[in-house]
Amino acid sequence: MRRVGLHALKGEPAMAMPARICEDHAVECARAAEQKAAHVKLCGHRAMNCLQAAAQTDNPRAREVLLGLALNWLQDALTASKQSNLLKMASHAR
Repeated sequence: MRRVGLHALKGEPAMAMPARICEDHAVECARAAEQKAAHVKLCGHRAMNCLQAAAQTDNPRAREVLLGLALNWLQDALTASKQSNLLKMASHAR
């Protein structure tokens, strides 16, 4: 059966319910947002570890490398945070 407006035509397959598809998509987006949020925390912890190690070292080259790694982790955290926010918005937009 095929749905046309509020009516269904006999003999044609029914289309998936848009509301169900939207619900499934919202759940997927919410899960992905949670995973991204966890990734943001992990990146933040790793950046802090690099910053602490850089503060404790006397080697200028090692400090430079550690600060560069901290910057990379923070950039990754920022990207993941933006993606998490977009996924949260998508999970609420139905």
